[in-house]
Order: sequence, then structure tokens, then C-alpha cells
Amino acid sequence: MKVGRYRLHVSAARAWPPTSRNWPAPTAASSPRPRADSSRRPPPRKSRPPQPRPPPRASASRRRPPPHNSLASVLKRWRAAELATKEYLNHLGWTLRDVSGQNVGYDLEGTDPQGQPVRVEVKKVDRPDARFAMTNNEMSLMLTQPGGYLLAIVVGDGRHAQLLLLDPSLTDLPKERVCRRWDWEFTDWSRFARVAGGA
Repeated sequence: MKVGRYRLHVSAARAWPPTSRNWPAPTAASSPRPRADSSRRPPPRKSRPPQPRPPPRASASRRRPPPHNSLASVLKRWRAAELATKEYLNHLGWTLRDVSGQNVGYDLEGTDPQGQPVRVEVKKVDRPDARFAMTNNEMSLMLTQPGGYLLAIVVGDGRHAQLLLLDPSLTDLPKERVCRRWDWEFTDWSRFARVAGGA
């Protein structure tokens, strides 16, 4: 018995230290994780300075209103194109008064900025290529008393409105006589008109 125990202890002593033959293989749970290489880490991102915020866009309600003497402002105050034209041209140096209720064949009369007498017939159209008409009374007055007779044509509404001045006695001005009431209808008139107040 003693001899067997001694031999048993000797065999156990010989088995130490453990070798690959008598030691179990490491498992995935017991094996340590490999450390990440610090040299491969991406460099830290640089913090960007705060960017200033763009100013808020002005809404339609915050837009500046048109000047008091602009054509858009005058048209807003006066529903009648004749009164709006009179106020606008008088602001530009004309001296005009309204005679539209006297049935004289024109709407305004007075003097232009150079002091020359002038009679003005006011027309209102939506766009420059729109047609407008003159009655026989207006046309006969223009033909019998040439000179100092102008057409003031209000084109459009609002901010984009324009007031164009046209001499209807120009020989190259295209016009047609239509059979509605034997009126004179002006067709391609915008090429011959000039902007009121322009150079």
C-alpha cells in the first residue's frame, strides 16, 4: 500500500508543471480579448466654430410699403384711373385738373412740366399688348385739334403698375376701325409710348 501511494504521488509530481499534453485547451470564454491597437484609432475631430445664423427672410407682411407718391400707392388710394393719373403726374411737375365729368372728349387738362398746354385722355389696360379703344368724339377732337393731346395709359396694378404716355397723332401708330361702335382701336401702341417720369 505504501509503495503504491508513493508511486501515485511521484506520478502526480511528475505531471507538474502542466504541458500541452495534460492541460485542457482554452475556450473562447476563458481566452482574453485582444487589445485594440491605439495607433490605428482615427484622430479626434476638430470642433467647428459656431456659424452665424442667416437673417430671417422678410415675409410679405414685413416688406416695405411703396412710397407715398409712387404709382402703386396712388392707384391704391384712387379707384378711378383718371384721379390716380392726375395725382401722379402732378407729383412729377404737371399741373392738371379733372374734367372727365364735362364730356369734353378727354379726362384731364392743364400744362406739362415745360408749361405747354395739354389734354390727357386716360386709359386702363392689364398688359402692354392689350387693346384699348377711343370713341369717335375723342378721335375727332384729336384730329381737329392736334398738338397737346396725349393718352395716359395705366398698365397693370400694384407694384408693377406703369403709366405710359402716348401721342395718338403719330402717323406710324397702328390702329384699326372696328364696327362695334365705329371706335378706333389701338393695336401695337406700346412701342411708341414712353414711361411717365422716365428719362
